[in-house]
Amino acid sequence: MFGEKPIFGQSELTVDKKGRIFIPANTKREPGEQLVLINNKDLGVYEIYSIDKLKERFEQLNKLIIESKTKKDKLFYERMLCEISKSILRSEIVDAQGRFLTGKTFEDCDKVLSTGAYDHLIIDKIKK
Repeated sequence: MFGEKPIFGQSELTVDKKGRIFIPANTKREPGEQLVLINNKDLGVYEIYSIDKLKERFEQLNKLIIESKTKKDKLFYERMLCEISKSILRSEIVDAQGRFLTGKTFEDCDKVLSTGAYDHLIIDKIKK
């Protein structure tokens, strides 16, 4: 299962003509698994999470909102939750070859740089 074990390391991934990237095997991705592509505008990168890890992140933020002792803290966590929600670009199923459809997200790239970030991947564009 994607991100079940820590993901580390970097690799260049080819973007095919249909906008698919090959998810590295060291991520433990499985065919039929649902992954989510996020545009992290604050960092200027894209991120790929398993749907389960993203749900965990939402649950953690909801818990922090509920347990917030000040209005300022509550507002901070609500904004974080809102920003993550707005940054979701697509949710796709990993195909039998381990590919993930990114759509037109990387249409201006032949390759992207994938960096393991413990439970998710950080994807940077590599310009043509």
